[in-house]
Amino acid sequence: MIFVATLLYRLALNLYRTGVQVAALLGNEKARKWLSGRRHWQQSLQHALDRLPKGPRIWLHAASLGEFEQGRPVLEQLQKEAPDCQVILTFFSPSGYEQQKHFQQAAIVAYLPLDNPANARRFLEMVQPQAALFVKYEFWYFFLKTLQERRIPTLLFSAAFRQEQPFFKWYGGLFRKMLSWYDALQVQDRKSLFLLQQLSPALPVVLGGDTRYDRVAAIAARLKEIETAALFKGKSRLLVAGSTWPADEALLRYWLDQRPADWKLILAPHEIDAPHLAAIEKQFDGQTVRFSQFSPDSKQPVLIIDNIGLLSSLYRYGDVAFIGGGFARSGIHNVLEPAVYGIPVLMGPHYRKFSEAVQLVENGFAVPVENKDAFLAAFTQLAGQSAALKPEIKSFMATQTGATSLVMQWIRGKVKDLMQ
Repeated sequence: MIFVATLLYRLALNLYRTGVQVAALLGNEKARKWLSGRRHWQQSLQHALDRLPKGPRIWLHAASLGEFEQGRPVLEQLQKEAPDCQVILTFFSPSGYEQQKHFQQAAIVAYLPLDNPANARRFLEMVQPQAALFVKYEFWYFFLKTLQERRIPTLLFSAAFRQEQPFFKWYGGLFRKMLSWYDALQVQDRKSLFLLQQLSPALPVVLGGDTRYDRVAAIAARLKEIETAALFKGKSRLLVAGSTWPADEALLRYWLDQRPADWKLILAPHEIDAPHLAAIEKQFDGQTVRFSQFSPDSKQPVLIIDNIGLLSSLYRYGDVAFIGGGFARSGIHNVLEPAVYGIPVLMGPHYRKFSEAVQLVENGFAVPVENKDAFLAAFTQLAGQSAALKPEIKSFMATQTGATSLVMQWIRGKVKDLMQ
């Protein structure tokens, strides 16, 4: 049965690659980068490895940018405790690689080669990691199999599981096999813990928490001042909308016409390409000013963020936050970034795949909405409660930190000479 499943798995990956090739030929830039980044990967990786001094190596893999942000607290703590450790950081997606290819706390940043027996064997022969770390939800059959065969300690951390995933279906034997090849599974929440314990009591699973709480806490502690945001806000109250898509922006446009007079909007789109920014400006009918063009004399009630890297710090100026992505099936973006400042959160209805969002909703710190009228009602509710909720949200967020320490504890136990 597993033999048939692996054949289907390889077929699915080859079809995926073919789809990417077709998309690249049709002009898709992300597809082109996905392909070009993996072209001649062995030569590129070997060239990078040849420049490294001798030292212990840990391989950390993140699917994309969001998973990288979860893994980042571990990378930073590794640098503090073991500055000679060489972290080989890999990505599956161009959106992660392109933004972090110059990340200074990794010795090498590269694309993960397509999962097949030859690539897995060659990659591990070249890198020779003393441990492998996977973030949240990464299951690559041949890489995990080869790690297990070579007895390289392997950890999945900040993981989240749901009943509808293949592990818990009759046809999920291949995925259940991959679970068994991890030396340890650190999950985000008790629901995930229960699901895996029910699946197999033999699985090495523990409640480990989510390293994103550590990440957002570290960002908040740095208190990055953004003068433009402070000047824009002035004495007004502020709704900060982060990582928005067109469906979110239509909702915010409706809000703008109905809002109380003392409220302004900071709008940080998920995509900041020129056509999208122009479309937003047209939709908001002259009521916007771009961050890069703002001056103290600007009178517009909407500030459009037209650069990358500010959003996590911008939330601190908000009174209420709106998180984009919740009107798409893929789901919301990072709700923890505003919550760490004690800011209550609004979002679209597709949030249940994200345990941190579910927790915020259950505690009354976030409200999902399905349409414009629900948005206005929820906004009015949170705007009136925001001052009282702030200390409660901050206190809750503080109780969720500590996942990074558990990952480091596992690393110390598996890589004995790392912390000397």
